[in-house]
Amino acid sequence: MHQSDTQCSETFTRRIGGWSEGRPGPLLLVVGGLHGNEPAGVFAARRVLNRLEREKCPIRGRFAAMTGNLGALPRRDRYIESDMNRVWLEEEFVDTRRDFRTRGTFEANQRDELVAAMHEEIEGGWERVVVLDLHSTSAHGSPFCVMADTLKNRKLAREIRVPVILGLEETVSGTLIEYFCERGHVALCLEGGQHEAVEAVDNHESAIWITLVSCGLVRAADVPDLADHHERLRKASGGVPCFVEVTHRHEIRDGYRYEMLPGFTNFQAIEKDRLLAHEGNGVMHEVRAPDDGLLLMPRYQTQGDDGYFMTRAVSTPWLRISALLRRLRLEFLLPLLLPGVRSDPDRPRTLRVNRKVARLFAVQIFHLFGYRHCRPEGEILLFSRRVEGPADASV
Repeated sequence: MHQSDTQCSETFTRRIGGWSEGRPGPLLLVVGGLHGNEPAGVFAARRVLNRLEREKCPIRGRFAAMTGNLGALPRRDRYIESDMNRVWLEEEFVDTRRDFRTRGTFEANQRDELVAAMHEEIEGGWERVVVLDLHSTSAHGSPFCVMADTLKNRKLAREIRVPVILGLEETVSGTLIEYFCERGHVALCLEGGQHEAVEAVDNHESAIWITLVSCGLVRAADVPDLADHHERLRKASGGVPCFVEVTHRHEIRDGYRYEMLPGFTNFQAIEKDRLLAHEGNGVMHEVRAPDDGLLLMPRYQTQGDDGYFMTRAVSTPWLRISALLRRLRLEFLLPLLLPGVRSDPDRPRTLRVNRKVARLFAVQIFHLFGYRHCRPEGEILLFSRRVEGPADASV
């Protein structure tokens, strides 16, 4: 069934709505439709708000929902000029505001409006802030969660009980969750399913209810169908590893035509050298898998420069070791124990790593301590870690 068959309204506004009783507590901010061909999150947020208001559900703190790309959503295009989930780097904000006579792209202006509205909500003085960014994919398959690898993000992601993707932040920059995570908030991206599938709306709705309860805004007793929401996501994610790590991103070059072979799904097992797509600028060339792994987000849409990702399962013992190392705050040992590694004096939570050292010592060592964001600077690699906070996560 198509989503449009179940929706009675196609009007999109920046503020979907909010629900609060004026009691202190956390703030849950939900964003839907950051990409215009992904309306499922908007529809799910409307459902939840309608029920909260209809049933006068008791709540601590506040739940608020907002819409992303108001220009692209009615057209069902991913974006108008640029990807709205790639323009959240700090320098992007500076560039678009440097000269009042120069406007940014359509999406940069949409971002400025959205972030201003979100900060208005955040300024309310809440116990903590949680941001849930709702997306969907052009391929079918299990819903999943994308996050910056911090313990507090891990804890909430496991409550939602869908597969969790690690390492995407190393290959994709300028996302909304990256922006809010850098400011110390819990921030997750949830991919609910295929763009036009009714199941994507259902999965997003379930994730919102679970997050409301997990974060302490709503009591479990006030959501009598909470077990059904958990079961829905459990069934939708059946057979997929709990945590997977990105090992490869296939970037589509500017001006290239890209054609994914039909029938691939998220988390499908792929063997090395399997033919996945054709691409080219005139002459089309084969695109084959670089290694064995699980396929993620094969592109079946016309916009976007991500052809597909490859991932592999991450073991639970590895996650527990990394959680222990971070809780003990042992990251200070890395510059002492590894030659060619030192702290960056000008950037907090950042290590300067000689490229030869990075080759000698597996990058997984840095991942264990939360240093996942890697970028080159001449002969040096900069490894950064996100702001950690108190978390009693078991993994």
